[in-house]
Amino acid sequence: MASHAGEALRNLGLTDHESRVYLALAELGQSKVGDIIRLSGIPASKIYITLEKLLTKGLISYVVAGKHKTFRISDPSALSGMLEKKESEVNALRRELSPLVQRIRQVAEKKEETSTKIYVGLAGFKSVIDSALESGGADGMRALGVPIELHELAENYLLDWNKRRIRQRMPMRIIYEPGSKYGRVREKMKYTDVRYLPPDIVPLSWLYIFGDNLALCSFHPEFTIILVKSSSISQSYRKYYDLIWEKSREK
Repeated sequence: MASHAGEALRNLGLTDHESRVYLALAELGQSKVGDIIRLSGIPASKIYITLEKLLTKGLISYVVAGKHKTFRISDPSALSGMLEKKESEVNALRRELSPLVQRIRQVAEKKEETSTKIYVGLAGFKSVIDSALESGGADGMRALGVPIELHELAENYLLDWNKRRIRQRMPMRIIYEPGSKYGRVREKMKYTDVRYLPPDIVPLSWLYIFGDNLALCSFHPEFTIILVKSSSISQSYRKYYDLIWEKSREK
């Protein structure tokens, strides 16, 4: 959990040393410098510089008792303020890049009617799924066979993606394995239809269909996404999907 929190803090703009000290204080509470050094692993030669940077950012404060200083985390709202600033910067960047993204897509569409691209890793997956918000169209997205491993790896991203999808009023159909707790969460979302596979049906693959695109995904031997852009292939898989949808259960 600490490693995930540390990565999140670094993404928010903290250095590695700053995130380690902040997490140490979150664990220790109000503490002396020596205790912070022991838990964070920051060298004594660097600890005061790191503490000063966190003080400047308003993330920590200190109390003087006698000749000793003890440090503690400030009001968590300071961290929330940094997050809001980061979100504002990302949204501004998204608006600035939107015309360029649209132009790249227009040029690509003129040059290719059918294409196959391979993406690897979570960043590649996000790139593919984010593109669905641009090209999903009125028909929206269909998802089948989404594994529990994906939710365990990227549920926060998936929930944020769904918020963006819902703001666009983009419909989505999802077919989960029976009893999926992640399906229960999505049943409550707007513009979302969820069904569950009957026990006798095993999907051929984990896939998404949106616009003229088919994304075939797998975690083995590594996280790989094959994105096929083809009107005829996507339509064929839609028919396959709709057959399974009719046999699946709403609850």
